[in-house]
Amino acid sequence: MSKLASFMSKHSKRLRNLILLAVIGIPFFLYFAALNEQEGLVYLGLGAMGLCMLVTMKVG
Repeated sequence: MSKLASFMSKHSKRLRNLILLAVIGIPFFLYFAALNEQEGLVYLGLGAMGLCMLVTMKVG
């Protein structure tokens, strides 16, 4: 068993809760960045959302 698989199985519940909070909170961050026309923060927020989705697919 690899170290990553061991880490995921050991901390999967905590990761699920953190990802849920991130997926709920990031759209508000994106909305704030879009209203203030901060293009760099919009790209950062979109990247964070994509990362959260990838981790969600990995953790399940």
